[in-house]
Formats: sequence, structure tokens, C-alpha cells
Amino acid sequence: MKNLNVLFDMCLDKPTLGGAIILRKESEMLAKVMNIFHVNLIIKKHKYNKKKFDKYFKEVFLGSKYKFNISYDFKKKNINWPIINKKKNLKFSYTSFCGINKLVNNFKFRPILEWNKKTLKIAKKTRKNFPKFLIAVHLKNIFPYREEESNANGKIWNKLFNYYLPNKKIGFLLLGNDKVPNTIDKNKNIFLAKKMKIPLGVQLCLVSMCSGFLGMASGPSVAANFSDVPYYIFKHPIHDKKEIRKEIGNTNKLQFAKKNQIILRKLPSTNFLKKITSTYYGRI
Repeated sequence: MKNLNVLFDMCLDKPTLGGAIILRKESEMLAKVMNIFHVNLIIKKHKYNKKKFDKYFKEVFLGSKYKFNISYDFKKKNINWPIINKKKNLKFSYTSFCGINKLVNNFKFRPILEWNKKTLKIAKKTRKNFPKFLIAVHLKNIFPYREEESNANGKIWNKLFNYYLPNKKIGFLLLGNDKVPNTIDKNKNIFLAKKMKIPLGVQLCLVSMCSGFLGMASGPSVAANFSDVPYYIFKHPIHDKKEIRKEIGNTNKLQFAKKNQIILRKLPSTNFLKKITSTYYGRI
């Protein structure tokens, strides 16, 4: 029986939601090509407290169509992925799309997250609770709360939500566990996934069932990257400047993205958000 051993080594990179989603998709692509169903995910936790990352690791990986066996028993097993060239002395990051880009070039198919039947069933049932036109949104808002870290400006986004308040057919689903900025009004067209106690894995799956995605470059935005939904993702121009240049060069798209899936190295204005939600998302 073939084995696929995948390693998340926290000695090399800190645990993040985005890094976990990217590693999951890389693993799914390899499993598909190798024609196997079971994947061994080996986590070398280093100095990090297991309680802080264990839950979302399970939510991310156990929602997959493939069966991930998660263990913390690292004994230098035969690791198939990732392939790390230590001789080049380059900093390795699980949040980089460079590994995905290589797999896409090799295998010639788009990386779309593959969900198991249980997660899909719950997500489809949950989707019925929202308006027909639903935009998934993630407003990154983490310490130290600076825009240079691609955190959201609550006042700008609040004006967008208020602009669409009279239209009862449109809703905004705010993803993640980030603290919602105090400048965001709790209007009827805003649905807080955290307040509704929607599990993280279901939130990520719901992205693929929305009319589109808007938000800051973050963990939840990676679920949009690995979907067919249109999106605009914003990143501060100086945030991870070198890394994003490696991933997308001078373009505004990942190499496997569709024409309507855009990453912009700038922060949005309210007028720009209004424009893309009224014309870019043709379903609204």
C-alpha cells in the first residue's frame, strides 16, 4: 500500500490557518496523482502550545475528502512533502504558494479544496440560512492592529455594508474568529460566523458556496484561492512584499487563478468596494 507522509514542521514555520490550508491542498493534489486515499500528517510542534493550534488543524484537515491521520510522533519518517532544499539557504514558509505553483505546473489541474460528504452536507444546510446573494468576507483584525499587516479598516467596510442594507437579497458572512472592529454596525445584512457558532471547517467550505469573496489577505482568504468563486483579496503593499512577488510576480493573480480572482497590493476604499460588488460580481 502506498503511503503519503506529509510534515508540518513548526521548527521551520509557525502554525497558521493559511499554512494549514495550503498544506492540505498540496497533500490532496499529491494523493490524487498517487491514487491514494489515506494521508499521514505528521506535526512537529516545537515550542508551540498544542492547545493553540490543534483544534483548527483538525478542522482544516479532517474536512477533506481524503482521510488524514494526524500524529505528533515525529521520528524522521520517510517524508514525501514538503521537499525542502536546505542547501539554497532560503527561508521556508508553509504560507507560500510557491509549492502549489510547482504542483500545478507538474500536474496540470487547478487546486480546488475537496470536501468530504459530512462537511458538504452541513455547509449546504447552513447556506440555506442566508440570503440568495451572499458574499463571504474576512476582515483581518489581529495584534498589533496595524494596516501595514493587512488589517482591515473597519470604517471603510462599514460604509459598504450600510450601502447595501436596503437590499434584503444581499448578505455578508463575516468569517473567522477575529474581533470585529467596533466601527462595524451589527446590521441585519451582516452575519457573524463566530456568533452563529459555525465550525471553522464549515466556514471554509461555505466560501465555495457564496456569490464571491471580499477581504484581506489572511487564513480564510486561502479558502477562496482554492475555489471557483470570484474574489478580490487586498494586501498592504509593504506586507510580505518579497514573498508575494515570488508568488505572483508583477501580476495581480495567482498563476492558477481565474480571470475574476484578483489579488491587489493596496488597501480598498469604500468607493472601490462599492464598484466591484455592484459590477464585478455579476450575480448581485
